[in-house]
Amino acid sequence: MSVRVVLIDTETNKPLHTEDYLLYGKNEKVLCITTPQKSHGVFKTTTFAAQSTVILAQPKLGGTVEITDLILSFEKKASCIVTVSFYDGTETANVIQCFLNDGPVNIAVNFMGQWEGWRDAYVRAVESGADATGVVALGYLKHADPESPTYAVWNSRR
Repeated sequence: MSVRVVLIDTETNKPLHTEDYLLYGKNEKVLCITTPQKSHGVFKTTTFAAQSTVILAQPKLGGTVEITDLILSFEKKASCIVTVSFYDGTETANVIQCFLNDGPVNIAVNFMGQWEGWRDAYVRAVESGADATGVVALGYLKHADPESPTYAVWNSRR
């Protein structure tokens, strides 16, 4: 005997979403699960050819930015450094720093965790030292939390 089970969201009283699929010739259902990052995340890419600073993601006033993905691809270039960091005009927290002296850089990172900055901190990419050709691609999600932590609170949590 089979029993029909439906999961209900207690706030909306609506059933959670399922999808039909075919497994070994038999119709089945699967509960659809996703994350805010997959549902609402966006990305920005920037191409570099000379020393510069680019804001990749900026939160709404009082909010934060969460990094979901990062791709860096740069040619080898003596005396060139590429840095991706959270920055608010005063405080800096580097996410990654690549030195291009010894070889090209090709990195792809899918962040699994809370790579979220502090209140009003944006994500920037800086190419310094020498002109190198490359691309930085950033996947991110903006949070508009009125209780976003200040830098001091954020820094004490890590």
